[in-house]
Amino acid sequence: MKVAEEVLNIDAPVETVFGIVGNSQRISEWMDEVVETEHIYNPGQPVGTRFRQVVVQRGHRREYTGEVMIYDENREVVIDLDLGGFVMRIRYYLQELQNGVRLTYTANCVQGKLVFRLALFMFRGLVQGMGVRALANVKRIAESEHGSAVE
Repeated sequence: MKVAEEVLNIDAPVETVFGIVGNSQRISEWMDEVVETEHIYNPGQPVGTRFRQVVVQRGHRREYTGEVMIYDENREVVIDLDLGGFVMRIRYYLQELQNGVRLTYTANCVQGKLVFRLALFMFRGLVQGMGVRALANVKRIAESEHGSAVE
């Protein structure tokens, strides 16, 4: 079940944008809610890496685990987040443009009990808003690093 989708054009090279969204050590720079990310299993390559994230949402601290499912450098990152009662598949897809990158974020509920899926459907606006803010932060950071930010 698709929960959220957001598309944003960024005036920066694909390598710069991927260096932000594809680097787990930088996630707290562009996702306001994430306060900690720790690898709990690293097979020596991105795919299969499992991690723990601590997020603070509306004053509540929560801990989630996730796994990197797809890691195609400068093109795509897909992670599955186990949020307790359901699993969200988060996808960041980069399409190189003549003057930058089109970054597409999608969030899909891929597994979960019906009651959690219904609750998620009701709160999809919150998930969409998190994606909008995160992509705006990626855009700001990438364009600043590239020197193309509009003052």
